Amino acid sequence: MRLEQRSGEHAGHLRQRVREREAHLLKTLGELQVGDEEFLSLQNAGTIPLETIRKVLPRDAVLLEYYQARDTLYACVVDRSRLNILPLTPASRVRNLLRLLQEQFSKFRLGPDYLREFADPMREATLLHLRELYAELLAPVRDQLAARRLIIVPHGFLHYLPFHALFDGTRFLVEDYAISYASSASLFYLCSTKNDAVEQRGLVLVMPDARTPNLAEEAQAVARILPNARLLIGEQAREEALRAYGPGSRFVHLATQVLFRQDNPLFSSLRLGDTQLSLFDLYSLRLPCELVTLSGCGPGLSSTGNGQELVGLVRGLHYAGAQCVLTSLWNVPGPSSAEFLVAFYRRLQGTTDKALALQQAMLELRQTYPHPYHWATFSLSGYSAPSS
Repeated sequence: MRLEQRSGEHAGHLRQRVREREAHLLKTLGELQVGDEEFLSLQNAGTIPLETIRKVLPRDAVLLEYYQARDTLYACVVDRSRLNILPLTPASRVRNLLRLLQEQFSKFRLGPDYLREFADPMREATLLHLRELYAELLAPVRDQLAARRLIIVPHGFLHYLPFHALFDGTRFLVEDYAISYASSASLFYLCSTKNDAVEQRGLVLVMPDARTPNLAEEAQAVARILPNARLLIGEQAREEALRAYGPGSRFVHLATQVLFRQDNPLFSSLRLGDTQLSLFDLYSLRLPCELVTLSGCGPGLSSTGNGQELVGLVRGLHYAGAQCVLTSLWNVPGPSSAEFLVAFYRRLQGTTDKALALQQAMLELRQTYPHPYHWATFSLSGYSAPSS
């Protein structure tokens, strides 16, 4: 009994030490913000003037930003000459619709027999929820989106929503727009100031485990597509390798597990080798590449927070130098993710237009896997238009 008591006291002491260390790191983070303009801009929206953002907005693009005030969602539509703000719908209604959509996607875990028997009802229910979400979030502003490109800035829980899969009853949004995302308009601007990578090399780091058995095969397929790719698997895929080879790569593909901390998003981390690379580690990383991909590590279909655990890691990679970050919103077992990534990277061999490559890859995958669960999981953050 005394041993159990001592063990409990020791565990409590360790938890207290963890809280103290986290508090110290948060204090350091606050001090860092004071002296680093880019860091401050990445962490806080609205620090870059609107006219400055407009100057880097592609002529064929519209920026669509959402924000919440009390229980009302608003949309802000920005192009090179207009700024329109309008109220949309109660946030609580949209959150409930998102939960229903996530529940439909979650049914893919129920096994092949269930999927065969209920494939049609599942697809019909999914399209219904996507159409309802379209009616709440896109229909009121659709006439203002006369563009080929759409840059979407979600707010809060909307970071979990695949806007590109919203459905108007006839077409998915991605059929009409090359879509990318940003956690803030300021981040979009800052990513536009990052230069395209000069080197054409690729770096692929993969950490497969029992929960993600397809990651190694996926990474090998990606490495075959990328020019001069360096593929490191398992214990070879270490933080030291990322720091050594990342700066000389155009593409960095990280297929690994991520620990998402909804209770404290700043302490979310991704696994490399025998270490966990935290958000704070990312801020000390030099990764001036055109694209970083996080594969096999989506926050999942049960996420109910405000999206900051996902946004934080993406911001950290942008701060490290990545012009664009491709992430999965949920993990899809089976071959469809690998097929999508191969199609996406193949298109990037001849262009720097990452949003267009993403659009084309999604539409190609949809021909084989018509359900949005398969083709809509990836989203692209940053400045994705072609270099001039």
